[in-house]
Amino acid sequence: MLKKKILFHRKAKRHRSRPCIGTLTPSQMTSKEQKIFDMSGRMPFHFSVSGSDRLPFHIYYYIHPRGGLSSHPFPSNTRGVFYYYHRHDHPPVSGELRFRLCKSLEQFDEGQDLMLRDGPVPWNLSIYTLSRDKKWEGLLNLLLEEQLVDEELVRDMKSIRMQRSQGQYPWISMLDQPFIVDLAKPHLNVALLTRHEFRLLRFQNIFWDADKELSPYTGTVFVTLFFNQLTILSL
Repeated sequence: MLKKKILFHRKAKRHRSRPCIGTLTPSQMTSKEQKIFDMSGRMPFHFSVSGSDRLPFHIYYYIHPRGGLSSHPFPSNTRGVFYYYHRHDHPPVSGELRFRLCKSLEQFDEGQDLMLRDGPVPWNLSIYTLSRDKKWEGLLNLLLEEQLVDEELVRDMKSIRMQRSQGQYPWISMLDQPFIVDLAKPHLNVALLTRHEFRLLRFQNIFWDADKELSPYTGTVFVTLFFNQLTILSL
């Protein structure tokens, strides 16, 4: 009896090309044809990095101060590009990854940074976090390649004694550096980072009215920290 041999061919699995970060330098985005990302409603958002073997990277919108990931997706209309932010008049440790909201590269300068959900703080990944967590190695290598950071800074960040680096609070690298505060919150947490030390400054009940048991303030303000040098008079 003649047996008929049947062959089954497995269809090749198609992999959808993921959004790719080709540069984190705003001035080079046009020449390197950086694509606009749409992260609206994503949780997490998956992407790749040019020159990195790791695939894919994934990133979340909100990270709880205690390290847990929340269930909040990226807001609607979250379209734009990742870039590295560092003010020239601030220390190198103040650099951070941000996301600029813009519909095209031509609108980058007029766009605004993506903000966090519970306060007027830009969404960010600090150079401290990028240097210390191996999962961001591809992004860190791109920063080094584009000379946005140097190897000495990365070594300094890695040598700092480990403390919790994530959280929804502003980062400062010097006391007189201004940052935004939400007056509706009773507490204030600020991350102070230098080249050799990281400290989370906690100010409990700073905007809390104990008599009324509520926070009587609303709105946001720019503030700075400073030492108050009191003069002690001896009578």
